Amino acid sequence: MIKLENITKNYRFGGGYYQALKGVNLEIKEGEFICLLGPSGCGKSTLLNITGFLDAPSGGKYLFKNENVSNFSDYKRTVIRRKEIGFIFQSFNLLPRLSALENIILPALYLNTDKKRAVEKAKKLAEWLNISEKTKNSIIELSGGEKQRVAIARALINSPSVLLADEPTGNLDSKNAMEVVEILKNLNKKENMTILMVTHDISISKIADRIIKIKDGKIDENF
Repeated sequence: MIKLENITKNYRFGGGYYQALKGVNLEIKEGEFICLLGPSGCGKSTLLNITGFLDAPSGGKYLFKNENVSNFSDYKRTVIRRKEIGFIFQSFNLLPRLSALENIILPALYLNTDKKRAVEKAKKLAEWLNISEKTKNSIIELSGGEKQRVAIARALINSPSVLLADEPTGNLDSKNAMEVVEILKNLNKKENMTILMVTHDISISKIADRIIKIKDGKIDENF
């Protein structure tokens, strides 16, 4: 499903540049659960952003469903991202002025999905995630665990083929963290969803089919 070949990413600053990724090769099959493990600043979030079409590589080749998307325009990346990718972030990235339900349906509205259909699906997702009674609440009224469940529902509203999770348990207590882990595990095993998760917590990473360690912008082959 996903194949990265010699991917590099450079960021310019001042008169020079910083190389965040240094020739990364990675292949992810449909239905796999992959965990990117590594300390802060190692390049794992940069790799996740490129995989999820939030950013473009500086070099190398990116194949998504056998199509070379390496040099796609911002617009083409946005179209693929909205249709194919679901995101879960450590900081939730929810809009505080909207209700939980409004946050969940937002990606569907960007795809011009009929609002009534989007609301119906959002309510089903909320029920599955045990937050049905919270859908009318504003985001500021929710606990951390409830916010992350809203974020998961939002990530799933467009039925993505790939789910990307960037430190999804980082802002949660141990109980809520394990509940989120179980949700991801169920999505992978029961729905055959392809998942790429970033974490620095090796105990969380053990739920994955494969653990890939990133070190200094490269995959650590000795891990």
